Amino acid sequence: MLRMQKAARSLAVFISIVVVQSPLFADDELPAGANTADVTNSSYTNRAAFSTTASPENEVVRLFALYQDARLASMQEEADSLAKQIVEVSIRSYGRESNGTAKALTNLAMLQSENDELVPAIQNLSAAIDIVERSENRLSSELINPLKALGIAQLQAGNTDLAKAAWYRAVHISHVNMGPHNYEQVETLHALARMFSSAGMAKEARKTYKRISYLKSREFQPRTDGMLPELYE
Repeated sequence: MLRMQKAARSLAVFISIVVVQSPLFADDELPAGANTADVTNSSYTNRAAFSTTASPENEVVRLFALYQDARLASMQEEADSLAKQIVEVSIRSYGRESNGTAKALTNLAMLQSENDELVPAIQNLSAAIDIVERSENRLSSELINPLKALGIAQLQAGNTDLAKAAWYRAVHISHVNMGPHNYEQVETLHALARMFSSAGMAKEARKTYKRISYLKSREFQPRTDGMLPELYE
């Protein structure tokens, strides 16, 4: 019950902080002969309006593309509006407690991290993790991607301990699901090694790079120059 309440709160917090405030056409994108007032007064169809004919997957992909366009154009209010629509469409299409919604939240959070929107990114990733834990279990392989993304967002926010905890958990879950020598963990181990190196934690960095080298040697046989141990920076 506590975990269910936590998931609901996380999702509700995110939905409440992104509000629809402006039309999605910039002045230089308006149809010929139109102006901002025309669009606001619904004389023209809002290009982000939900398509009743598109599949849920295609609709979410379309909204993600529009969100990224809005961010690149520095149209923050439009981007916030689209972010809310992505969540709403995912919930309506997949259900509030579904992996589809968790994946949509994860993908949105990754874009938000790239744009230094760290507070909503961390909230969305926490909500995605809660959803997967409820719909599957705490060792589900579906947790790996949101945990990896959470580590990145926490590191960007200066929370190195929380970043390390998220990445360690992602590695552990990969061991449970794919074995201790799985190659999928290498990306996360690289992130940990770089963090240790930047923090001056030489012993931990060398140990992690040694682990990466070992996993590479197992994955790529015979061993080649490209698989030599990583140099400690």
